[in-house]
Amino acid sequence: MKSPRSSVRIANDGAVAFVGHYLGDRYIVDPGQTAVVPWGGAVAWLGDNSKRDDHTKRKWDRRNEKKRLERRWSVTGPPSLRVIDLDDTPIVMMADDLDDARTTHAPTTTADAETLEERIAAMESEIATLRKKRDRTARKETAGQEPPEDGPTKVPVGA
Repeated sequence: MKSPRSSVRIANDGAVAFVGHYLGDRYIVDPGQTAVVPWGGAVAWLGDNSKRDDHTKRKWDRRNEKKRLERRWSVTGPPSLRVIDLDDTPIVMMADDLDDARTTHAPTTTADAETLEERIAAMESEIATLRKKRDRTARKETAGQEPPEDGPTKVPVGA
C-alpha cells in the first residue's frame, strides 16, 4: 500500500514482547510499550487493510493478504498490537479486521465509482433488452391461439 506516512507507532497491548523484522532491521516492542516503526513493517506484520478483491479482473489481493496473515500467525494468533499514525490517529490493519467487520468495500476513488456506475448502467440496459426480447417471444408464441376455455373470451362490441 502506498502511503503518505513513512513511519507509524505500534503499541503492544499484549503480555508478550513483539519482535518483528523488516528490511534487515529488528524491531522489539515490549508489553505496554510503543515504538516508531516504518509503515512497510507495520503492513508486513499486520497486513494492508486497503487491499481489495477485483472480481471483474479476477484479482484476489485482499483474499491473498488474509491468507498470508493467517499463515504468518497460524500458531500464535496475531499479536495484540495497535497501529497509530504519528498524529495519534488509529489505523485499522488487516489483522484487526480479518472478518471484514470494520471494512467498507465502497469505491475508493472517483474513477472506481464512475466505473461502477458505468457497469450498473450497462447491466440495467442489458436487463431491459432481455425483458423486451422475452415479451416479444411470449407475444409471438401466443399470437393466433385461442384463449383457454376457462380464460377470458372476446365479446363482440355492441352485443
